[in-house]
Amino acid sequence: MALITAGSLVGLVLVGSYYYNHSHLLLKGTVPQNGSSKVSSVSPVIFTFNKSIRLSNSDRFVITPAVQGKVTVKNNQLTFTPTLPYTLQTSYSATLKSPQAANGQVGSDVYTRFYVTYVPFSQLPANQQQADLGRTDALERIYPILHKIPYENNHFKITYSVDDANKLHLSVTLYAVINGPSDYDQYQQQLKQYKNEALQYLQNNGADINSTDISFTPNV
Repeated sequence: MALITAGSLVGLVLVGSYYYNHSHLLLKGTVPQNGSSKVSSVSPVIFTFNKSIRLSNSDRFVITPAVQGKVTVKNNQLTFTPTLPYTLQTSYSATLKSPQAANGQVGSDVYTRFYVTYVPFSQLPANQQQADLGRTDALERIYPILHKIPYENNHFKITYSVDDANKLHLSVTLYAVINGPSDYDQYQQQLKQYKNEALQYLQNNGADINSTDISFTPNV
């Protein structure tokens, strides 16, 4: 088990569901999403909260099995970036213990669990890259949106994966922010607005949003 001292966060998570209380520091989402089964061998782990967080000696990030990496905190996000790849066909559990908001409020532990199944293109041997380029060209003809993603702006981020049956899966992270109970209504409005903006971007760039598998974090 690797123990990395690092920074601040979060709310309560119970079996992958979010416990909501206006007065608490809340977890908005994770990357990878809890329970993800198709994760890259170099994927970062990101915890996103409803408030800004801070580094504290009392905050601890643990990933099991152990992986070397770096933990950073910026605004309302903690990010773990592995410096060595995860092991393929392996389940991982990443936990942030006793996160802390910028105002000093301490939250309960949060976690995400995921399964690593593939190596990203840039990490493949040259011969495998050539083989995958042929598949990528074919997939781009099937899914024109692949020419336009991954994509990120101040309101949302869109990434994708394609399974062994060549089915496209889109993942959208929404960047709505809540700083306190009085912001909750505005936060909900932002989520709806940013979700609609993301769907409009996908539709404008050739995605069939009615038939494509799309997941949102937070789930709205």
